[in-house]
Amino acid sequence: ANGGGLRNAIVSLTDSYGNTRTTRTGSFGYYSFDEIEAGQTIVINVRSKRFQFGPRVLTVNEDLADVDFSPIENREY
Repeated sequence: ANGGGLRNAIVSLTDSYGNTRTTRTGSFGYYSFDEIEAGQTIVINVRSKRFQFGPRVLTVNEDLADVDFSPIENREY
């Protein structure tokens, strides 16, 4: 709510082949996925008990970094 990172949120990545991978955010809200094929379109979703997020559809280039999410309407749930 104050713009800081969200710990223990579940981040899911679905690639253009329909494969889904998940990870959790670290103590400062960071997450990462390795070995994503460049040029494909992916969908990233974030789930949290406290906040609601919308999905992001992205095209992967050589180095996709700093994909941040903000809660919908900045409301806690």
